[in-house]
Amino acid sequence: MVNLMKSYPFSATLGVTHRCNLNCRYCYQQHTDNLCMSIQTARNCIDEIGKIVSDRKLRKVTIDFIGGEPLLEFELIKEVYQYTKSLKWDVALKFFATTNGTILSEAMKLWFAEHRSDFILGLSLDGTKETHNYNRSNSFEKIDTDFFVRNYPDQAVKMTISEYSLHWLLDNVRFVHELGFKRIAGMNFAEAYIDWDNDEYILELISQLGGLVEYYLENPQFYNQFFAKRLYWCATPGHHHKKYCGTGSNMAFFDTDGRKYPCAFFTPMTFDNEHLTRLSQIDFNNDDLFVDRDCYDNCYIYPLCNTCAGANLKVCGGLNRRDRRRCKVNKVMSVFLADFLLRKALNKVEEDGNAVNDKRLQAEIIACKQIKKLYYPEFQKYFEKITADTDENGFVIR
Repeated sequence: MVNLMKSYPFSATLGVTHRCNLNCRYCYQQHTDNLCMSIQTARNCIDEIGKIVSDRKLRKVTIDFIGGEPLLEFELIKEVYQYTKSLKWDVALKFFATTNGTILSEAMKLWFAEHRSDFILGLSLDGTKETHNYNRSNSFEKIDTDFFVRNYPDQAVKMTISEYSLHWLLDNVRFVHELGFKRIAGMNFAEAYIDWDNDEYILELISQLGGLVEYYLENPQFYNQFFAKRLYWCATPGHHHKKYCGTGSNMAFFDTDGRKYPCAFFTPMTFDNEHLTRLSQIDFNNDDLFVDRDCYDNCYIYPLCNTCAGANLKVCGGLNRRDRRRCKVNKVMSVFLADFLLRKALNKVEEDGNAVNDKRLQAEIIACKQIKKLYYPEFQKYFEKITADTDENGFVIR
């Protein structure tokens, strides 16, 4: 039997520091100490990763550096990179780090540019200067966005949405693309708490998503991970009865002291020792422990509902307990995703009549229609209100 896990990258993350030079409004981590990883600890972590590679006969490995702000330990990152390369693992190996971009010196830029073939530096960027500064500690003008566009043109920007930036979501997305970034890693609503029981936020989300659907249909050269979800899974029997990610099985996180945890969410910056001790007794290869049976059995859009076992535990007290406060917003977003993908699918069929025989496309069309049937009526009053509050030029009256 083929070991399918070999074909997926094993993701190893080194938490090189707990320090961060920013204080973002939505950050869930506690940056209350100055702990950082020593070079010997880092080498020990790499050696342990090498043993995993050998034992599992892995083919692909990614090594990610995070913090805090990882570039505060730039010299360590360089040494770890060189040490790992010297081991000459027989795998496809990539290195990653996501930075806030504010301490990227000229020397760092030169090094990353020289190593960009196998070391990818991602950027967290929430949108316009006003939005980014509100969310991320007035840091916009410290970022050399041109450096990231030039050196990593295909790397997606990480964008996180707050209560404030929700109101300017379309503007922020357009702005990021106009800077030259082709890709956005979805739109992260998970880290910031937004009261979705408040009709004001649902109305604003509907207004913004409507604009985004039109924007991406008119600009297919750009990519947003949100609009690339596998909607056809909803129309596929036995869909997605498994963990959402590889935490604890195809992932490993090494903290500054070298201790290994299931993933980068399960760390001392997020959980106390009691939680972390209990986690050490969990069988992370048992998918049943991570499946919310009520959601799985009763929700059509279960495969679309992004979930993080760590966030489930932190917010709801269980690895498999999904946050029901997000049900309303997930349904709204599924309606717009269905609208976007259905229009794309119909355009594809119109352009190529043979496309109608594509089984995946057929399942996607079925799922789109079912989602709109199930959930549009629930939010019809919101759509009607937005229509009533729109002037003759199509702008929402505030």
